[in-house]
Amino acid sequence: MKHRLVGGGDRFREGTVVWFWTSVAGGRSGDKIRHVWLHQGLSVAEVDLKLKSAQWRTQSRRPLPKGLTGNWTVEARDAEGHVIASTDFTCVAAD
Repeated sequence: MKHRLVGGGDRFREGTVVWFWTSVAGGRSGDKIRHVWLHQGLSVAEVDLKLKSAQWRTQSRRPLPKGLTGNWTVEARDAEGHVIASTDFTCVAAD
């Protein structure tokens, strides 16, 4: 595999670029999933990602802006909007 997770965690400083990876099994080429980035429960970004095969790994990234400290969630949603994967993390103030 070319890509490997380095520096995983659940706590990041403002200004850090955070990546969310999703591995999909059983999809079809052309299917889409959506990554929804939520801060304190409110959507701040949505990214549509196209699958290119039945076994596909995809990702999105988001820089954590200054002033948006607190709780974050990233959700992977299928075409019907069902959450198929999610993760939570905390953004803390930069020193």
